[in-house]
Amino acid sequence: MDCTAEPAILIALLAETSTRVEAVARRLSAAQLTAPPTLEACPPNEILWHVRATAGVYGEHIIRIVNEDSPRWRRVSPRARMKKVRYDQLPFADSSAAFALQRTGMVALLASIAPGAWPRIALVWHPRLPPPTAFPRPAKVVSPWAPGCQPT
Repeated sequence: MDCTAEPAILIALLAETSTRVEAVARRLSAAQLTAPPTLEACPPNEILWHVRATAGVYGEHIIRIVNEDSPRWRRVSPRARMKKVRYDQLPFADSSAAFALQRTGMVALLASIAPGAWPRIALVWHPRLPPPTAFPRPAKVVSPWAPGCQPT
């Protein structure tokens, strides 16, 4: 896939995510879903915690970018969110269902955006760095799964 894939392609990939999580879960026992991590692998439940935290934080950012003109905010860490919300205390099935619901809402929001409305600007800064002073540049949609892609 091209790093600058059309939004429709990226939306389709987002829509597939919860289906893929469910497919993996169906092949594993409850013990396998929640097994403690090893040096070789993390259990699916732990991976889902990270996915949910990231989807939650960046989902909120996307909603702001869509609904506000040139929003600005301080960076939020998905790891901090994961620790605060305590996804680790939720059963896999509950966490998977919540992720699927969140993802369905995000896909619906993104699919509703007209092609000409995709270029948007947001200013996000890290709390340990001074606020940005340069002119913001439009956000670029980049797929981290595409070979050779690096966010800009």
